[in-house]
Amino acid sequence: MKKIPQKSQKDFTQFVAELAGIAPLQPETDGCLPAADWAYDYANIGKSADAVILMNYDQHWRTSASGPIGRAGLVCKNIDAILNWSRRKSWFMGIANYAYDWPARSAKRINEQAKVEVFKESIVTAQSRRKIQFDADSLNPYYSYSDEHILFITFDAR
Repeated sequence: MKKIPQKSQKDFTQFVAELAGIAPLQPETDGCLPAADWAYDYANIGKSADAVILMNYDQHWRTSASGPIGRAGLVCKNIDAILNWSRRKSWFMGIANYAYDWPARSAKRINEQAKVEVFKESIVTAQSRRKIQFDADSLNPYYSYSDEHILFITFDAR
């Protein structure tokens, strides 16, 4: 997902308000926003939209270094921060249920991206390659395997 540029944020917030105002044509106005990206006007978007889905994942992504997709502490911190902004509308939290398979830095080729795996596929791969480990800091499972790849699997760990 591309971020809406800072210079367009005010226009985006106004667009959401106008879209919500045409209720006969649009019975419900829902939207997705990145969690805790303070360039967005969560308070006013939350007032206009019927529901907002916060994308609380991709702390690490396909082209980043390997790491947790959604560190549990950060996910909870984002939820608390957003709820402090507005409790008037429905807020939904999107969480990741997939894995990234990153090549190790030493084995990475130029512009190589991580492979995206569905959760079930990542578990099958992990079981066939190596024991799944658990990162106590992020509360995310992960494993690494012999051809120098690292795979973080993420799901609601509670």
